[in-house]
Amino acid sequence: FAPNATDIVMFDANGQMIRALTPSKTRMELTDWSPDGKRLALNVSAAPGGIVVYSLDQGRYEQLTSQGADPAWANNETVVFANVNKLSSVNVRTRQVRDVIATAPDLLGGLAFTSDRHWLYYWRGPREADIWIATMK
Repeated sequence: FAPNATDIVMFDANGQMIRALTPSKTRMELTDWSPDGKRLALNVSAAPGGIVVYSLDQGRYEQLTSQGADPAWANNETVVFANVNKLSSVNVRTRQVRDVIATAPDLLGGLAFTSDRHWLYYWRGPREADIWIATMK
């Protein structure tokens, strides 16, 4: 939930705000919950940008990459993300980035996994036109 289009706020089941999760004046968007429900992956659209993870247990952010958008959790250790014209993944523990699929000259985005995390879908093209499906192993 983003009341002013820049904040991500956590509410309880009764609709009471628990806490704001975004630092002030930082634009974060496109969140995805980790499969264990303990972390959020977000992309930061303002400098320095990139993919960050917010730990609910620790109440803090960790920068995973300095670029990328549309993060999606493949499992509790790996976040996949759109990286200009390629699909990349990052290991949350080691911060090691790996390119998965190159889509040049097309862009890609809109990453989302099926509930069993077996299938990833995304759009690919100069405009949000085609939907592609990738099997993650």
